Amino acid sequence: MSPPNFARGEPFEIALIAEHPEAVPVIEAGYKAEWDFWYGSGGMANARSDLLERSQTHGLPLGLVALRAGGFVGAIALAANAIPSRPDLSPCLIGLWVAPAHRNCGIGTALLAASVVKAGEMGFAHAYSSTASVHGLFQRAAWREIDRTFYKGNALAIFAADCAASPL
Repeated sequence: MSPPNFARGEPFEIALIAEHPEAVPVIEAGYKAEWDFWYGSGGMANARSDLLERSQTHGLPLGLVALRAGGFVGAIALAANAIPSRPDLSPCLIGLWVAPAHRNCGIGTALLAASVVKAGEMGFAHAYSSTASVHGLFQRAAWREIDRTFYKGNALAIFAADCAASPL
């Protein structure tokens, strides 16, 4: 899907999860480790089910994966809506995860950019996301904070990106 990107001298690429079904168990393990409260035992969701639902080539939800040196090191997805207080915002980027050993080298930014491109290809003018923890990532990627909300007691910033203005 994307040409190779380079970070720390090591190339990586972004592709559809549907093109790499072998990524599902790797990303599932990463999701469970990162968001145990959500995907772990006793959590509210099932990582494998979510990833399989995102494993399509058209429509929403649509999952992307980052590959580096033959391994799967990150993921993100576009969903119809994921911000309960703002059902008018669609599509939403969800499940942005980068393996800890591959963080801070451009993979998260590349996943964001690729998602915005995909949203534009699907005819959307804007893409949205919310976060409680990675505000700086969105700000560095030129997303605009458009709102704040609370979800299950956590303060979330809501960001928007213009699909037509994507750098890819």
